[in-house]
Amino acid sequence: MLKNIINRNVIRNFNTNQKINSNSIKIILNYNKEKIILYQRRKKYHTEGHTRKKYNDVQEELKQKLEVVPFTLLNSEAKEIYKKHHTGRLYSNFFLNFQKVEQRYIPFWVSSAIVNVTIVSCQVGYDYVAQVFNPITKRMEWQNLTEWQYIYELPLTFQKSYRGDMEIMQHYASKKYPLKYINKLRGDFVNNSVKWNDSFLYDNSKIEGNKRRKLDLFEVSPEDAVKLAWKEINSYEYLQAETFLREHYGADKVRFLKINCEPISLRISPIYVPIYVFKTNFINSDFHTFVNANNGKVSGVHHYAFEMVGLIAAGASLFYWFFTEPNFAHQIFKFSFLFKKLMLPTIFVSLLTLFFPFILKFYYQRQLYYEKLRAFAREQQQQQRQQQNGRQYTRRRWNYEWVKPLSEENRRQDYYEEQVRNKNYQQQQKQKTRKSFWSSWRDTYESAKNKTNTNTEYSSSTSSSTSNTSRVHDLTLYKILGVQPTATKEEIQKAFREKALKTHPDRFQKPEEKEKAKEKFQEIINAYTVLRDDKKKKHYDMTGEML
Repeated sequence: MLKNIINRNVIRNFNTNQKINSNSIKIILNYNKEKIILYQRRKKYHTEGHTRKKYNDVQEELKQKLEVVPFTLLNSEAKEIYKKHHTGRLYSNFFLNFQKVEQRYIPFWVSSAIVNVTIVSCQVGYDYVAQVFNPITKRMEWQNLTEWQYIYELPLTFQKSYRGDMEIMQHYASKKYPLKYINKLRGDFVNNSVKWNDSFLYDNSKIEGNKRRKLDLFEVSPEDAVKLAWKEINSYEYLQAETFLREHYGADKVRFLKINCEPISLRISPIYVPIYVFKTNFINSDFHTFVNANNGKVSGVHHYAFEMVGLIAAGASLFYWFFTEPNFAHQIFKFSFLFKKLMLPTIFVSLLTLFFPFILKFYYQRQLYYEKLRAFAREQQQQQRQQQNGRQYTRRRWNYEWVKPLSEENRRQDYYEEQVRNKNYQQQQKQKTRKSFWSSWRDTYESAKNKTNTNTEYSSSTSSSTSNTSRVHDLTLYKILGVQPTATKEEIQKAFREKALKTHPDRFQKPEEKEKAKEKFQEIINAYTVLRDDKKKKHYDMTGEML
């Protein structure tokens, strides 16, 4: 019996048109053997009269750090959300009547981190339209071009804080349900978590029936959860850096972007999330719809009405052939034309719509199966490595120091953010006191100058000389860019592009010319850095000094 099951699984994997070598066949055989042995042990354990354990050894280690989000939605409220999810003009009525609903806790790893992000290098591009000679047509044609420029202000370093209530920091820690549907249930509801207690396993609102809630075990290790969190942080910071560079430099495109993320602290917390699982049987196949029992989010496969979709497909095909077929008025009355152009597409689209949930279910089942195989293969490789090194294989323990309760991590993150706010507030106060000092000094200077009117000619000459010097200071940076002091931000940006393109060091070949171009190019960048910022420009216009 065991050999038949193993051979059937191997043949099924060969039928999926995937290349399987001898190592992968061994992994599949070992994986199926382990599944059968585990099933036999469980069966023997329960037939001897033992009760089912709430936790295994891994869960016992997590119990001290484990937290749970309590059920807040009633069963009736969850049913209303389920019906709204499957009610619509394009949805069929097959999924409105469910066969079973159960309350379940699903495991999540919630991460929190403080990260230093450094933008190392990049190029920003500005789109423009120009006439370019086309050698094929031998004419001048308008084309969309991009002017690329290096950013010489790099590297730029930022410090970011990632809290557990961000969706990208929440990772499903089991392999029972498809990840796509579970990810839609994430949100900031994790802040409502409390310390785990066995009383959460029972539903006291039920008068009759089974009051016990089901509990899924943690199948993803803390190491894998940290890798997932770090991968999400890197991809998110890459997108944030692109957006920042486009907005800060007024660019249209960004390329050759290189960032460096360094974690200051990275911790994860185990948490159980409450959900309602609605099971619907359709053509001898079970489909699940998930409702978050705390915030009311819902996810699950939809079943579209194949009659409505078929009518839409028929109307679209008629509309298409009406404009593309030259003899449409004569062809419409022929059976061959109707069968090929109208009936076949309609039947095909209707059947595809009818069996679309089955296709999705098969795809996600295979995805989960191969994911479990990969995890099993990694564990087997680690076991072989340890045996080759002469060590006894032991499962990785989960009682790491960086695995913390979520409430403790939230308090730590609140403290860190409070420190950052205080630091920013102190810096703002220093700037205000500095400005108030100079403004008070200017007021006293003006009052003293108004009181002493002994020599009007001398005062007028001194005031004219000071105004001339300040005007010289004001016009220095404007002269570098070749704009007026009343120029707008767009005019300053346009002048900077033209000047930077003309004086770029890469345009020159001789070393002397390159050195001069570098100095001039640096002056242009410094001038643009001051004049593009409203605060720096205002300060420069008032004092003639650069911040």
